Order: sequence, then structure tokens, then C-alpha cells
Amino acid sequence: MPQQFIFDCPECDTVVTVGTEIRTEILEHGCVLCETAVSADAFSQPEKHQRR
Repeated sequence: MPQQFIFDCPECDTVVTVGTEIRTEILEHGCVLCETAVSADAFSQPEKHQRR
């Protein structure tokens, strides 16, 4: 099973589960909705995710 991450955009509050490839794309290009640049801190493991 591919690794999953919870992406929680610090700017627009988008929360979505993504795989490794999409995580890499978001890190390179920013949030898909608001285009804000994000760091690895915007991602968590599903079992460790806590909504801000």
C-alpha cells in the first residue's frame, strides 16, 4: 500500500489525503487551490493528524 499523507494548507485550510507523488508536487509547486508555497510541516501521517 502506498504511503499516505494528510496535507493541511496553512493558508486556505484545504485538508486532503495524498500519496507520495502528489506530496512531492505540492512541495515543489504549492497548494493546488491557493498556490501558497508550503513546507513538509504541512503534511502529517494520517494516524498522527490533528486539525489546527
